[in-house]
Amino acid sequence: MGVCVKLKFFGFIVLFVIGYFGVTEFLWNQVDKAPVKKAIVHTGFGYPTIADMKNGQTKWTVPWALYFDTEKRCWLNLDQLTSKPGGSCLLEITRKNDTFSAVNHATEYHWEIADERSEGQWVQITDFR
Repeated sequence: MGVCVKLKFFGFIVLFVIGYFGVTEFLWNQVDKAPVKKAIVHTGFGYPTIADMKNGQTKWTVPWALYFDTEKRCWLNLDQLTSKPGGSCLLEITRKNDTFSAVNHATEYHWEIADERSEGQWVQITDFR
């Protein structure tokens, strides 16, 4: 009786291993045959940008959205904004008529003067603190 139980157990293990590897190989073959789809990149996701700001309105963005050129002018990328500070969004942007001011609340972030801006749309920050 002990031998019979051992044979059943051994048979179960053999069937399990064959079944597992057979299914795994089948699934990997299906992955290799699956058509490759191009990623769709959504810009904005419905978040407001600096272009959407109204006079007197304050929004927040990430510090690396700012750029300082060789003439020490400050520029802000027309990036997405949030209504409240938090996480990495520690740069306060305020619109005053057609000008923008920025207040940095990220104490650990420092900018360097760069020769050129990256691609994108930029607006000049007239007051930076």
